[in-house]
Amino acid sequence: MVEDESENIQRYAKHANVLMGPKATRRAVLSGLKQHPWVHLACHGRLGDKGQPFRASFELYDKPLTLLDVIRARLPNAEFAFLSACHSASGDANTRDENIHLSAAMQFCGFRSVVGTLWEMNDEDGPTISQEFYRYMFRSSERSPSFTDSAEALNHAVRAMRKAKVPIEHWVMFVHIGA
Repeated sequence: MVEDESENIQRYAKHANVLMGPKATRRAVLSGLKQHPWVHLACHGRLGDKGQPFRASFELYDKPLTLLDVIRARLPNAEFAFLSACHSASGDANTRDENIHLSAAMQFCGFRSVVGTLWEMNDEDGPTISQEFYRYMFRSSERSPSFTDSAEALNHAVRAMRKAKVPIEHWVMFVHIGA
């Protein structure tokens, strides 16, 4: 299903730099985060251990990219991140005060707009929502897409899924954080 999601992105973002399979290493993804203003991660997401929210991670080809790795990264070009990974916008309920999660880490590091998930998602949900999301983001040939349209694009994608009678459990977990 990651392949389908990647194809959806490349259909609209013609110059997308895709890292899949053995190319999706921790080092390569960190490098990509530093270079590109927009990122889309389609991988497994893991919650941190109980009481250890900084161990939340994205599962990559060679080793996990942890929340702490993201926080330590310097991301000068960050604008928009789509985190098509389970639990990317949810943290440990036992953590007191602020909830720390992967989406919050991305925003903390400079991504002004982040789409994440509140709990597990099915593999087929990523391609479905990403197709509608990016279709909306790249809808006009007269202007460049802007991260400031991402909340509206997520709303559009969810509405399209609802109109197609996709069950609620396949779209309700997606949230937008930021600008």
